[in-house]
Parts: sequence; C-alpha cells; structure tokens
Amino acid sequence: MAIPVIKCVIHLWQIDEDVISLEAHVVVEATHWPEFRDVKAGLKALLKDTFGIGHITLDVEQAAAACADPAKIGGS
Repeated sequence: MAIPVIKCVIHLWQIDEDVISLEAHVVVEATHWPEFRDVKAGLKALLKDTFGIGHITLDVEQAAAACADPAKIGGS
C-alpha cells in the first residue's frame, strides 16, 4: 500500500519487553487531505502488523499548515 506521507517525525519508546509506543507527526499533501483518515488507519495498521507496535498516536496535518520551520517536521 502506498501511503502519501511527505514528512514524519517519530518518537518511539519501548515501555517494557512487550510494549512499544509510537507517537508521530505526519504531514500529507493537500491533495490527499480528503483521505487523511484512511492514511492514518493505513499507517497504524502498517506499524502494528510490521513492527508489533501496540500503542500508536498519529497527528496528521496538511503540508500547507505544517510547521514553518522544516526542521520541526523532520526536514533538513
């Protein structure tokens, strides 16, 4: 599944041997904004199925509304 994510800043914690928690700031193109719920659900499923991450928090926003400083959203 292709997921239209531009940038993503991830914070990942291993709570104990069995519990991993992930928090991410995800930026998508405005053209994909109508489907942001599907993007979010797809990312959550991918992270859970591929990496076994049980607790996932994703904040999704449009590229035009993203942080003015690209470094704050994982840019260079």
